[in-house]
Amino acid sequence: MKKTFFAYKHFMSALLMAVCTLSFTSCGSDDDDETPSFENMEILSGSSASIENGEKISWTSQQPLIASVSGNTVTGHIIGTTTISSVSGSFSVTVKPANTLYDEPCLEWGASKGRVKSFMQSYTEKSDDYIDNSKNILDYYGTKGAYLYKYGFENNKLKAAAVFVKTYYVEALVKHLSERYVKVDTDDDNIYMIDLDKKTIVIISTEKLNGTYYYTVMYGEFSNSNKMKTSPFINATTRTADIGSNERKELMNAFDAELNKLSSIK
Repeated sequence: MKKTFFAYKHFMSALLMAVCTLSFTSCGSDDDDETPSFENMEILSGSSASIENGEKISWTSQQPLIASVSGNTVTGHIIGTTTISSVSGSFSVTVKPANTLYDEPCLEWGASKGRVKSFMQSYTEKSDDYIDNSKNILDYYGTKGAYLYKYGFENNKLKAAAVFVKTYYVEALVKHLSERYVKVDTDDDNIYMIDLDKKTIVIISTEKLNGTYYYTVMYGEFSNSNKMKTSPFINATTRTADIGSNERKELMNAFDAELNKLSSIK
């Protein structure tokens, strides 16, 4: 009986040791096979952040115009959200604005005049005597860096918008637009930009109102971009433009130089 008890005790001890060894081995195997997780990021345009535990991993950005990646460093460019991925995992990066010179106008193309008025309800509407109180135009006094907001309609549908900005805001204006749009073209009188979704085209020019030059940021639907410059709204907005003046050319050159300088930094 005594031998039987000791034999049983020895068997149970050996069994317990085997179970413990198996448990430790199993746990170690689970740790080795566990896929690492990476935290989603929110960063400002122009700023950078490191990917935690992302060293020695090859990363790619789904949309490098929004956020690029080099090594394990992510840098934000244009406002939006993109995915950074690798064979080890992926995460999203949301880029927030670092520069806001003015509130973006209503860019809901095809919206009714009532909808635009609702969008601009915190602004003061301005009557425009020279347009003979046209029902196709809405003007608002601006705030922050915007001197004036202007909206153009056809058949009560929003077709274009414009923001007039004082020219001494050139550096801030370039930063504001570069965080939201991409330069695509230029000519003697205008600089053209679009949003990443290719819904809105932006035309930057200069206009003279009451003897003072302003940068005019014109917004329109990208699909109608070829019609923008011939629309009645554009003609009314640019009626006092001094196309051939040296001052105007200098202002456009200054804007383009700031834009190119910022692009080279990126």
